[in-house]
Amino acid sequence: MKLSFSTLGCPTWDIKKIVESARRYGYNGVELRGAGRQHISLEISPLERSEIKRLFEDNNVEICCISAYTRFASPIREEREANIETLVRYCELAREMNAPIVRSFIGNVPEGISESEYMNYIPEALHKVGEKIEGLGVDVVIETHDYFSTGKIISDIIRRTDSKNIKALWDVWHPYRSGESPKETVKYLKPYLRHMHIKDAKRIGEDWQLVLPGEGDIPLKEIVDLLKEIDYQGYLSFEWEKMWHPEIPEPEVSFPRYVEYMRAMSV
Repeated sequence: MKLSFSTLGCPTWDIKKIVESARRYGYNGVELRGAGRQHISLEISPLERSEIKRLFEDNNVEICCISAYTRFASPIREEREANIETLVRYCELAREMNAPIVRSFIGNVPEGISESEYMNYIPEALHKVGEKIEGLGVDVVIETHDYFSTGKIISDIIRRTDSKNIKALWDVWHPYRSGESPKETVKYLKPYLRHMHIKDAKRIGEDWQLVLPGEGDIPLKEIVDLLKEIDYQGYLSFEWEKMWHPEIPEPEVSFPRYVEYMRAMSV
């Protein structure tokens, strides 16, 4: 298994510092956040794309994933179509950058929309994405997040898309705090699992607080052992949510800690 970090954890770093830090700390790859111009986007020029790609290649660090922020839970067809086109463009960007996968959300279903409705239009939209990116050499990975936080519901959605290019991203926090055990999540996602988001969090009453790896309640050792059992070959990407939680430790603390913790488990 290979280790990466998401640039969500270092929102103030530039690309050069990101790549240099990945190499120094012992990471195999980096997951670039595609929001605005941080740290990659559809708006960057061909020259900027070429420079970023070369920087990663020269340092022998992979761009393992590009994180898009597309969503498909809206019952409004025009909104879904706009997200389809955006996601396809991110997949084209990923191909150009030699990144094998693009992350997408599904989002939150608005009130008043029945399961029979969203279980029809969401897979339909993702099927269209799969058709448009066929042959690119890039997969879309759907994250366990928002309303669709469990492996059970994500696997059902992916199965209904009937697309070989739509896969799963297991963010370990969301299924666990939704009451789905890691063993259950693996059972559901095994046929589709392509990428991982690893983090740790401590339960405090009804709330959760993000903490450094090994200091929380998420059974990371069990999760790693389950991944070994299914011969998972993808990245274990550290998603340190510094962008959303500025009070948590700096990436200079958390990033090396993650490598140390995961390597200790013989990842």
